[in-house]
Amino acid sequence: SAAGEKALKTRAEFDLTIRLGSNFKVYGAYLIDERPLPSWLENVVFTKEEASAADGKPWKVGYLAGGEWNRPLGIKGLKLYTEYTRINQYTYTDEDPFFTYTHKGNLLGGPLGPDGDQLNLELVTTGNEIWTFAFAYNRKRQGEGRIGDQWSGQPGPSEVFLTGTVETTDQLALTATKRMGLADRVALSISLARITNDNHQPGAVILRPEIALTAQVS
Repeated sequence: SAAGEKALKTRAEFDLTIRLGSNFKVYGAYLIDERPLPSWLENVVFTKEEASAADGKPWKVGYLAGGEWNRPLGIKGLKLYTEYTRINQYTYTDEDPFFTYTHKGNLLGGPLGPDGDQLNLELVTTGNEIWTFAFAYNRKRQGEGRIGDQWSGQPGPSEVFLTGTVETTDQLALTATKRMGLADRVALSISLARITNDNHQPGAVILRPEIALTAQVS
């Protein structure tokens, strides 16, 4: 393509973990599938022609931030986890379908595809070696963007996110896990999800209860 229309591909991931004392850590990650380099790097790394990526192109990037807090507020026997993930629209999709981040129709790297975000909060007991209980809240928002969607070529905002009618899922889950031996365990999970704009239909709201029994046997 002509200069100015050519995408500047800079695929990379940056991860950072910071420990704040013995009981608390925070971490983050920044995924770059495709985006212009900062202006101060353009002339260093690329020729002028290669650095002429159009500013109107959407950034194919993702963000992740989270934390782990052992004994929150000094309460022994508990651990708090929190994590937020956001993936912009068009991320994981290449102009050449061969390089799209899928295998047999399944997304590589995680269940959250482009044009969505997810917040997880989980409180887990740690005081018993046999039994573990967890209470979790999950909120997921999904726009109408999908793997394979191609940018139309029209200049627009650099951050394209949550397009169309957004499907929002709020879920509460309670899980009991029993450990048997060194590696074997069985878990019972009961959850209830409220889905707003189900299947991207405006105003459609459903409740989805679920009971799941899983086992891990070595």
